[in-house]
Amino acid sequence: MLCTAAPLAAQTKPTAPGTSAAAPRIDLSREARESQYFADLSQRLREVYRAPGDGRAIALLSHAITEFQARRKGLLAEAARPGP
Repeated sequence: MLCTAAPLAAQTKPTAPGTSAAAPRIDLSREARESQYFADLSQRLREVYRAPGDGRAIALLSHAITEFQARRKGLLAEAARPGP
């Protein structure tokens, strides 16, 4: 019996729109995390725009507001800390 390994991307489970997969934490620079913040926010807003109904859009928007407020506060707190 011949078995081949599937690429890592094929092994991961897809997530439903509006749900976030637990991504591995990678120590990135603050600029990279800020860039990722805006990319993620843009993606979430696209999901809200394409939501199949008002209820789904409201749920996606509510979740995004909560998540991105917390992420923004973390980035602002980190930016306020004095550098090394």
